Amino acid sequence: EALYESKTVSLDAELRTTKGELEALKGELQAVKAGKPTTPAGREEQNTDISRLQATIEELQDTVKTLKAEKESAETRVQRATEIERNMTIRSAFQRAIPKGVEFFDVDEALELGQKDGKLELSEHGTVFIVNPRTGNPRIGADGDPMTLSAFVNEIVAKKPYLVKANLSSGSGSGEARELSREAKPLNPAQLPKDEFEALKNRVKLGERIV
Repeated sequence: EALYESKTVSLDAELRTTKGELEALKGELQAVKAGKPTTPAGREEQNTDISRLQATIEELQDTVKTLKAEKESAETRVQRATEIERNMTIRSAFQRAIPKGVEFFDVDEALELGQKDGKLELSEHGTVFIVNPRTGNPRIGADGDPMTLSAFVNEIVAKKPYLVKANLSSGSGSGEARELSREAKPLNPAQLPKDEFEALKNRVKLGERIV
């Protein structure tokens, strides 16, 4: 990302310089065209200067087009790298917030479907917070404070138990998972949104036990 940001800055500076040279040549061309030579030699020299300036202007115009394309490409790469880094940071924070004893069939699927109720955003300080997708404001938790990521994950487990592997209640360290399982409401496939219903069908096709 830093490499492409540096390249974008360099291309931007070169583009401004080239545009400045281009405008200067256009001004020079207008001045030459405004001349009124009185001799054949003078007119011939004027035509030669006009042709030279026009050719140079065309070259610089092509250079400007090339620089613009390269700059746009570099900016696109920076945006793509920034988005990838952002998504990785959010995914990593989401994974760390999963309670001990809880295991999703697919973390990415749980994250995607969970964000229907709360979109995860990354602050300028690198912290993840939950936004209400309908209002754009931070989601408020049951305690009246901004919802924590742990509370957000627990809500997904409780509301979408089919995203969680069924063998949660066995083994050590699964008390929190059992508590979340008790909070989960009975699953009614007919009430699921289309994409969540498709996710549930895939689980059934694979022969997995649905909570």
